[in-house]
Amino acid sequence: MKSRTAFTAIAALAVLAVGLTAPVTAQAAPQRPDGAALVRIDGGTAYAKKLSERKYRIVVPQGASIQWMGPVKGRTTTGTFTRKALIAGWKALGHSDGRKAFTTLGWTEKGSGTPTFATVNIAKPRINAKGQMTFLVDPLRSRLSTTMENFSINVTWAQSSTTRGYPTTFDPQNVDSRKNPTAQVQAVLQGPSNVSVTFYPVSAPTSPCWTYGVNLNVQSQQNLVKIPGTNCGNGHIDNKVPNPNDYVTYSQVFWSQAVYPYDGSVTVSYGYTPTGGTSFPWAFTVASFDEDGNNTMGQPPAS
Repeated sequence: MKSRTAFTAIAALAVLAVGLTAPVTAQAAPQRPDGAALVRIDGGTAYAKKLSERKYRIVVPQGASIQWMGPVKGRTTTGTFTRKALIAGWKALGHSDGRKAFTTLGWTEKGSGTPTFATVNIAKPRINAKGQMTFLVDPLRSRLSTTMENFSINVTWAQSSTTRGYPTTFDPQNVDSRKNPTAQVQAVLQGPSNVSVTFYPVSAPTSPCWTYGVNLNVQSQQNLVKIPGTNCGNGHIDNKVPNPNDYVTYSQVFWSQAVYPYDGSVTVSYGYTPTGGTSFPWAFTVASFDEDGNNTMGQPPAS
């Protein structure tokens, strides 16, 4: 009996030893797309809260499905994201935090079975204090319902940020005449954070009256750039802007960086005295651009 008991104990120890040394099968890591992918979020009722004329916040219900379709090692396949994984991978999908993702929203109005669709831009996915995923939405020209039953958020392929071919050259603005100007001012967006502003005589455009390179990352209120007095064309750019209340206002360059959902801009405010005339106050917006560097001068929101 002792020998049998000993044999049983030895066998049990052997089994335990095998269990301890056997390799543990690792859980496969969740599959992720290699770069840009289509993303579909749906299931339940989403809500849109209007923050301003061109800004909404969409709140996605907790149990919504998040699916993707895109390439993995050269082969198109599909998969799913958790909310946190989508947010963490948003930049890898090509949608950096400030860029707008071209998106189609779908839903059915309450009491109606007919689908409604809207073309929008979305950005900045977040998890709110209630654990819900939210997006900022630029409605463009679409009308959004505050309650979106049977909703879907269809995020299309990200546009490559490298396709923006800098510099972006804005049309010159005539300083002293619409048809026969002798002086012009022009802005050129050299890159995502740099723009040049140049006043020059039409007769010698390569010999500027004054030029300045603006660092768009510095707030203009903290780094006011004064335009000096200088001859330009058949007149003089004054270093002060005349005003009826006799307080001193200097000729300056003002700017703002493009931060979703608003365009960036560069504006010159100055006095100009034509030959034989008096000083005239004026302000030009010489550049308007979106966060991708596209020229948006005078353009309505994209449809």
